[in-house]
Amino acid sequence: MCIRDRDISVSGQSRFTDIPLSLAQPYVEQKLSLLIENGALSSQAGFAVETDQVMTVKGSLAVAGLKTLDTVENEDLLAWETLDIDQFELDTSNRSLHLSRVVFQQLYGRLEINQDRSTNISGLLKQQSETEKGEQAAPWSIVVGGVAVNNGVMDFSDLSLPLPFGTRISDLDGTVSTIDTSSTEPANIRMEGQVDEFGLARIDGSMSVFEPISHTDVSLEFRNLLMSSLSPYSVQFAGREIDEGKLDLDLNYVIQQGKLQGQNDIVLSDLVLGAEVESPDAVSLPLGLAVALLKDANGV
Repeated sequence: MCIRDRDISVSGQSRFTDIPLSLAQPYVEQKLSLLIENGALSSQAGFAVETDQVMTVKGSLAVAGLKTLDTVENEDLLAWETLDIDQFELDTSNRSLHLSRVVFQQLYGRLEINQDRSTNISGLLKQQSETEKGEQAAPWSIVVGGVAVNNGVMDFSDLSLPLPFGTRISDLDGTVSTIDTSSTEPANIRMEGQVDEFGLARIDGSMSVFEPISHTDVSLEFRNLLMSSLSPYSVQFAGREIDEGKLDLDLNYVIQQGKLQGQNDIVLSDLVLGAEVESPDAVSLPLGLAVALLKDANGV
């Protein structure tokens, strides 16, 4: 560490390992309905502090074992095994934070679209009082040199579809392009993963990562999904199980200024209905007749 009396400035090196992220919980819960259940922060950096409390920090950063809980629905929301940032630079004088590429190992996320087309993400934000809105400081400039996801998992469900849909995407790999809060350009997203044994999922589009409810334009492509896994949904609304069938989905979601619009293509192949099951929410529909009439010669 170096201390200069004339300027009363301090500079030096810092290193810390496995600082519990739960220490930040009181600050997080002021803004989000989110509980930090686990996670540890480690960093090695050089720093300099000037007389006017201006601080610059440069170094590396890692977060291991993060696990968070959505306290609105009391379900897991976001987790990962490791997050690594080779280099970051923080400067409080111009309120800027620059990060190199962020690499996630075994990232987990849960995205749910409700019947009213709201999302579980938008439901996390707590309402701010007029006083809090008026006291907001100048925004920070944040630049992230891309994101890489390796061996991730995503739970996705859309309860607004005619046939409510939910699945788990595993072996999820992909990238997000450079993220810059000072730019109007959204980040591009490209990812691909596996569903069940033979199913495929692709995610492609763009998003304002720090304000996804202001701009999102993302398409999700699912291929060769087993429809038998959707029996819990079909039983609930139609009172019938699904014995066999394949499902292809093309889902496009656009959010502009908090309003979600969806455009969906749904193709069912070789659908075979199963047993009737009593369900208090099921409507009376002649599904067997409808399936027989709608199928073409190829079972589509």
